[in-house]
Amino acid sequence: MSGIALAMTGDSREIESLAALTQSGCEVSHRCRDVAEVLGLARAGRLTLVVTSPVLAWDAELIAQLRECAVSCIAVVHGDSEEQRWRALGAAATVDVSRSGWPDRMGTAVRRVLTEPVVDASGAEVVALSARTARSGSMPRGRPPSGQLVAIWGPIGSPGRSELATALAQAWGARGARVLLIDADTYGASLHHRFALSDVLGCGLLEACRAARHGRLTAEVLVACSRKVAPHVAVLPGVINPARWAEVGAAALDVVWEQARQVSDVVVVDTGFCLEQDPSDAAITQVTGHRNIATISALCEADAIVAVGRTSALDLERLARGVEQLRESV
Repeated sequence: MSGIALAMTGDSREIESLAALTQSGCEVSHRCRDVAEVLGLARAGRLTLVVTSPVLAWDAELIAQLRECAVSCIAVVHGDSEEQRWRALGAAATVDVSRSGWPDRMGTAVRRVLTEPVVDASGAEVVALSARTARSGSMPRGRPPSGQLVAIWGPIGSPGRSELATALAQAWGARGARVLLIDADTYGASLHHRFALSDVLGCGLLEACRAARHGRLTAEVLVACSRKVAPHVAVLPGVINPARWAEVGAAALDVVWEQARQVSDVVVVDTGFCLEQDPSDAAITQVTGHRNIATISALCEADAIVAVGRTSALDLERLARGVEQLRESV
C-alpha cells in the first residue's frame, strides 16, 4: 500500500501505531511532523490516508480539507470521549488503544477505509477537488435533514436585507413555526442591534463555529449560542467585529446549518452582499477559505433564496449582474 501518512509526532503511541501498521502489511510512505505537512502532501496528490491522533491540532475544517483532496483520516484515540469527538470531526474510522487487540483492528480499519470511497458532508463521493470547490471552500449540499433554510441576499447598495429577514422570521414565528434567524453578514452584522441584544458574549455564529470545529456543536449547544427574541423566534448573532471573519469556516458552517435545521422549522439567514471568491483570501487562511464563505455557504445550502434590490436604473443593473453572479456561485 502507498500514500499512507503517519502523523503522530510527540504522541507516546506513535511507535506502537507504526509497528501495528507494519505488522498488518500496511506500508507507511510518510511520517509527518505537523498538520501543515499532511495538508501539503494531500494537496499534491501523494496521500490517500493519514493515521493521526489528538496530539496534533486537527479540527473539522482541516479534516474537511483532507476529504476535498480525497484523503481519509483514521484517528488513534483513547476512550469513548475521544472516539466520539473524532467521529464528529469527520474521521473515517477510529482505533481505541484502550481496548485489547487494537493493533489488529488498526490493520482492519486501514484496509476498510482504503477500499471505501471518500465522501463529503453530503454523502457524495469525492473524486477530485474541483476548481469551484477549491475557490469557495464549500461542499456540495445534501438533502436537508429537517427544516427549511431561506437565505436573504442582495447586491451592494440593496436595501433591507436585514429588515426583510427579520420580517420573514417574525411572520413565520407568529404562525407558530420555530424560527432561527442567523446573521451571516461578515461585513456588517446588525441583528444584535436590531433586537437590542446587549449580552452577546459567548454566543453567536462565532461561538457556534468554534464548537463545530472541535466536534462539539449539538442542537443543545446551538440553542445556547442563540438568543430568544419572541415566543417562537431565536437569533444567532453574527460577527460583531468584522476583523474576526476568518473564524467562520466552511466545514464548521456545514455543521451549523445542519444543526439549525434540527432545532427549527425555518432557518432564515441574513447574508452579506459580496459573492466574490478571491483566491488571495484563501491563501491568507487556507483553513477557513475566503472572506465571503459565510454568504456563499448559506446560499449553497438554501432551499430558497430571496434577492433584494432597488428599482432605480443603477440598482436594477446591479441586481441583474448580481443575480447572474449568484447563479454562477451556487
